[in-house]
Parts: sequence; structure tokens; C-alpha cells
Amino acid sequence: MRKMLLSAAAAATLIAAWFAPDAEPGVVSPAAARAESASHMVRPASAASVRAETGASAEALRASLHIAARNEGEEEELGNLFAKQRWSPQLTGKQLAQAGAAAAAQPVVSKAPSDAAPALPFQFMGRYSDDGQTAYFLQMDGQNLLARPGERVTDQYLLEAADDKRMIFIYLPLNQKQILAVGDTH
Repeated sequence: MRKMLLSAAAAATLIAAWFAPDAEPGVVSPAAARAESASHMVRPASAASVRAETGASAEALRASLHIAARNEGEEEELGNLFAKQRWSPQLTGKQLAQAGAAAAAQPVVSKAPSDAAPALPFQFMGRYSDDGQTAYFLQMDGQNLLARPGERVTDQYLLEAADDKRMIFIYLPLNQKQILAVGDTH
């Protein structure tokens, strides 16, 4: 059934294409329209011709009409998809010099390296007690860890002590103590 419907649709398409009227003389293909519009492109008037016709300066006209001046090479790049794009306004030499002087006048503030340990990367998951030895389950970056007081947890952290409310870690590179609050899991 499906094959019959597809065959009928294909046959109807072929018949419609065969009996379709020829292109009308007023219809222009998109490629021909682009070529025709490019040949009749209106060029912007020069500042001298505008001044001669209106008696006003080109700058005053641009300011009143908000027309931006075009670069000569810009028309060639209009059809180029990969042309260099400018998103910031062009600065003149005087503006660049002023910006450089303003930057030189500002004091340079350098941050001293911080001597603080980073935040603890551990998340408390639970604890287990067996024969008076308590082991703590931690998670770091999706990895499960087992820690006991007095043992290294990672290369940078040592679990110094732990009780029901907190765990005390030592950040070994700076020898700083950090506390992880632990809630009651019972």
C-alpha cells in the first residue's frame, strides 16, 4: 500500500512538471537578480558633490542623518562571508595616546599570593565503628574514600581527629587545620 502511494505521488509530480508552463518573461531567477542589482548599485556620493549640491559640509550631513562613512574596500567585502570583522570602534592616534596615558596614570595593584588553604573537597557520607575503631566515609569528586584519624586521606590532606560533630583535617602543603562539620547520622 505504501509503495503504491509513493509511486502515485512520484507520477503526479512528473506529470505536473511536464505540463507546467514555461518561465514567464517577467520572472527573474535569483542569480540573475543579484547580478542585475550589482550592476545598478547606487554609489554613495562624495563629500565634495554633497557640499556642492547642498552647501553644507559632509560631516554636518552625516551627523544629521546618522550615516556612517564607508571605506573604499568595504564594497568588495560585502559579499565575502569570511571578511575580517571589526566590533570595536577605530581609535585615532590621539585617542590611543590618551588611553595609554590614562592607563599609565593608574597605580598597578598586584595581589600577593594567598596563604590560605583551598576549601575542603570532601563531603561526609557516613561513619562505621567496629571494635572501638571508627572509619569515616567521604566523597571527593565522585570518588568514595575511607578515612581514619591519623591517616592521610589524599596526598594533600591528613585526618587529624574526628568526633560526632566535626572532622579536623590538616592541609599538608601549608600545614593549616580545616574543619568539616559532621551531623549525627543515627
